[in-house]
Amino acid sequence: MNTSRAFVRPVAIATIALVAPLLMVSSGEAATTDSGCTVAPKKPKFTGDTTGGNVPIIEYRSKVTCDAGLVLNLEGEILESDLVAVEGDAPDDLTGTFSRTLDFTAGAGTQTVTVRRPLPNTGPASEGPREEMYQSVRFNVTSGPVTSQFTDWELTQARSIHH
Repeated sequence: MNTSRAFVRPVAIATIALVAPLLMVSSGEAATTDSGCTVAPKKPKFTGDTTGGNVPIIEYRSKVTCDAGLVLNLEGEILESDLVAVEGDAPDDLTGTFSRTLDFTAGAGTQTVTVRRPLPNTGPASEGPREEMYQSVRFNVTSGPVTSQFTDWELTQARSIHH
């Protein structure tokens, strides 16, 4: 019997079991779990579509998973990060907001909230023709007569998108 082979296999399996959760956490996407629901906002992306004026359409998605019997109220902000700000300017620009109510009273499940908006032109001119878009979301959960407090804001990473 090869004893080194019998020992290596359990060690390799144990190493994979320890490292796999770390790989999932380091994927660059964060999530917030509270009151039976988990919300994971996704990094914005260009859809490939444009407006009639040739402005790129950007998609902001959030994956929502809840236990049965719950109603989730999601609030979101669409933001642009200024890499070069003039003194006195706010470092980031709020370019839009959204809210959605998701009903899980019929059963547990996962839903995706998708918001599509034209790419804003926030400047400054020194940054060139790119916008650094990201989103921020928070939520509360209602179960029967009880509604939780809103969670802290969960931010995505910014994505640089060309006009």
